[in-house]
Amino acid sequence: MKRLIAFTLILMTALTFLPVSVSMTVSAVSPGDAIINIDFASGVPDGMELVGAELANDPDKGQVMSFAGGKSGTSFARLETDIIKNTDFSEGLSWTVWVKGQDGIHGCAPIFNIDLAGRGYLALLADLVVTVNSTGNEESWGHPQDVIWSDPADAGNEVSKLENVWTQFTVVINANGVNLYKNGKIYDKYPFENGNILDRVEELITQQMDRASGLTLGSYKCEWWNFGDFAGLISSAALYNKSLSADEIKDLFVNSGGIYEEDPTEAPAEPEPETDAPPAAEDIDAEDGDVAETPDGDAAKDSVTPEEPESGGLNIGIIVAVCCGIFVVIIAVVAVAKKKPEKK
Repeated sequence: MKRLIAFTLILMTALTFLPVSVSMTVSAVSPGDAIINIDFASGVPDGMELVGAELANDPDKGQVMSFAGGKSGTSFARLETDIIKNTDFSEGLSWTVWVKGQDGIHGCAPIFNIDLAGRGYLALLADLVVTVNSTGNEESWGHPQDVIWSDPADAGNEVSKLENVWTQFTVVINANGVNLYKNGKIYDKYPFENGNILDRVEELITQQMDRASGLTLGSYKCEWWNFGDFAGLISSAALYNKSLSADEIKDLFVNSGGIYEEDPTEAPAEPEPETDAPPAAEDIDAEDGDVAETPDGDAAKDSVTPEEPESGGLNIGIIVAVCCGIFVVIIAVVAVAKKKPEKK
């Protein structure tokens, strides 16, 4: 009898906490899963070249990298590596960067840049455009077959969309297109509201990435670039050889110190005032008591709108019912055991 009761209690506990256990089985990703992980809190990575950039202390992020901005090629942190070109990106690529801009940044100032063949780039700009060029801008019109080039922003749009607050941006590129996330949420504003913004994306991740020589924060490694460098702070950056999911991006944001804000839900409509008052005398036929027709010829009728069940109420109800049922069984078993005559 004691074993039966103990088993029943264990079963009740398992059923009660089942939804919690299921919700916790969510795939997680960390900076340690990245093929390249740069965290300036740990100092300057081995082999990183600094020009016009230096370590600084930030009250929110601690030790970060500060970029002076200015003329192109005068403020950057560059890491030369063969890791990128020797990595398979057939399942997509993603990168994330924590950045804090300054006022007056040029919209084309690069934040995060993967160097392609020493002249081209795959980058996120300060106007939040993701752009690719694999040979050099001056050759793009004459050699379109050798170029992956996409800049959906207006050529005259040179306004930075970076704010003077710490923000995490995550770029996800796969065969379906490109998405940008800001602070763990999909960024669906211009130029991302129309979906794919890069031409020949599949070629980029399956062929062009094997030309990568490293990555640069704050500038391009291009002789012809002359739009200015990034001015501000970067605390960390990471590159992944996979297409991160929305849940993984949210987890990365929260686990790296971000406060995720849920989207506000629409406020429920205010209920209409109840009309329990009886109909006026002139609206009732004296002979048979029928409701008189309205000016449109339709009889007035009372309408009742069924109440919507609360979301998630079904699962909770089932769990409560099962637990109550088990509890009743326990009481019944104990009662029967007590009434059973003792053997002489």
